[in-house]
Amino acid sequence: SSGINAEYGGTVSYVSGQSVYVVDCGFPIIGEIVKVSLNGNILTLCEVEIIGSEGSAELSIANMAKFANTLPAGKGVSVQCKVTLTKLSLKNAADVSNVSWYKVIPGEDDVLIEDNDDVEFNYKQGTYRLWFDSPQADDSGTYKCVFNQQHVYAFVEITMMWE
Repeated sequence: SSGINAEYGGTVSYVSGQSVYVVDCGFPIIGEIVKVSLNGNILTLCEVEIIGSEGSAELSIANMAKFANTLPAGKGVSVQCKVTLTKLSLKNAADVSNVSWYKVIPGEDDVLIEDNDDVEFNYKQGTYRLWFDSPQADDSGTYKCVFNQQHVYAFVEITMMWE
């Protein structure tokens, strides 16, 4: 299969006198090549029209109000990133790697946050979460939750303060 990820869209059954057959894949298929095969029969004329639309993602911080005020240092807290997809589907919605988390450093590249002793990633009740075990004042700043899959990029930022 030479590294090609083939998705199966559907089948067409011959009906005498019918000249147009519509195949609704029923789910998002991402790709650039369409293959039409006819199981050993000679295909004398075939016109294929592909109709599709770009999917989208909208991100929000589900518990934004919690961070309106400065939080006490040392007390564990999670940031909850809600991802709403339109015309996209994920193989495993609960996979924490569906989003990436960054700390925003003004004037520099954003810093990718990795699962370590200070933070961890999880998925609960439909949100991707960045858990701070014992946040300190120097953890204060702006954080970004990023969705970047299937040619769709979206993000949301939140500023948090601890003292």
